Amino acid sequence: MTAAKLRLAQAAMSKPETSVAELCAELGVTRQTLYRHVTPEDRMRQARAALATLAVLLGAPLAVAQSRQPSPANTSGPQAQAETVLADIPNYGFVRDTPANLAALMRPLAPAPGRNDFIEACRAMVERSAIEHGAARVEAASAGPQRRVRDGYLAPVQFRILYPGVLRSQVRQARLTCKADRDGQILDAQP
Repeated sequence: MTAAKLRLAQAAMSKPETSVAELCAELGVTRQTLYRHVTPEDRMRQARAALATLAVLLGAPLAVAQSRQPSPANTSGPQAQAETVLADIPNYGFVRDTPANLAALMRPLAPAPGRNDFIEACRAMVERSAIEHGAARVEAASAGPQRRVRDGYLAPVQFRILYPGVLRSQVRQARLTCKADRDGQILDAQP
């Protein structure tokens, strides 16, 4: 069991609602292996997991749960296999993604230059929809200046949405164009 899987297992086992069968399936280990590595009194294993997490946050290439996930058969070149890493990211929990995307989660969304008065209103509309689907947090920043159109405004906004999970969180990012009427009321948000 890798250090990252061990850390994930310890975090999951500390929650009473965790299903051991689901955890074993997610980690790809047997129940016996899980219990061999995760026990409440095992301080040495917890220290190893804490060191692995610290190494990930500092950028050290230590043993973390890495996997090569094949892309569709028609893909070739460097994108044919995407290296993903499972890391414990502050404010997000355990997230599996590429190292570059995980590093981006450590920084706030950077607003693009130009006037955009519709960021907060558009964020509120997207947040209402995202919360219905289990989102815990929605971040938004300008993706460019707003534009006046015939019947209102178009405003590009970039979003980062956190969907927490039992074993790992899912973070989705997208750039949407928010449409507002002439009074500034948000009507729609589309890619």
